Amino acid sequence: MTYTINEHLINSSIADEDIFMVFGIPNNRSDNLHLIGRWFTRNLHTHFRYIQGRLNDKISKLNSELLKTLYPNVRFITTIDNPWCRLYQTYSNYSTNKKKSLSLSNFIKILPHVPHLSVNILDNYPPDDSIIILRNEYINDDFVKFSKSSNATFLDTEPIDYRNFFDPESNSIIQSIFQKDIKFFYPELLS
Repeated sequence: MTYTINEHLINSSIADEDIFMVFGIPNNRSDNLHLIGRWFTRNLHTHFRYIQGRLNDKISKLNSELLKTLYPNVRFITTIDNPWCRLYQTYSNYSTNKKKSLSLSNFIKILPHVPHLSVNILDNYPPDDSIIILRNEYINDDFVKFSKSSNATFLDTEPIDYRNFFDPESNSIIQSIFQKDIKFFYPELLS
């Protein structure tokens, strides 16, 4: 594994023999994934080296290991949001769906006891030669580093510092739980 997000992206650039597949990680936005797929299908150099479909398809029994067996040069691309953004979105979805009055700070306090919400992205998807992870907050820059192309079009979104939605105790809990992801993907947010 590389030690910084920039090294990861530069070392993961597109090679002639690579085949690509875009996949989504739970609790992350999917708008940029669609735009990455569009870039692959419209780019003459990568058009025929792009697989469309679901990474984990229960009907066909496809998963990353089977795809790696079928296509040894397959590489998976996904995008992530910073932990504060992910948790704010998860909390918003939870409060809307459950119709319960759990405050944001209480939601964060129970986070360490909810394993599927408190796992670092790097624990489930360590960036290696087959997994490329781009940050939604820096999608234009990350994509240029990875693809060596600046002709991809992504939605311009106003950057929001989600840390402002959390109290100091909640920010401390989030920083503690997601320290590995923050250190690798968002070192500027450590302060």
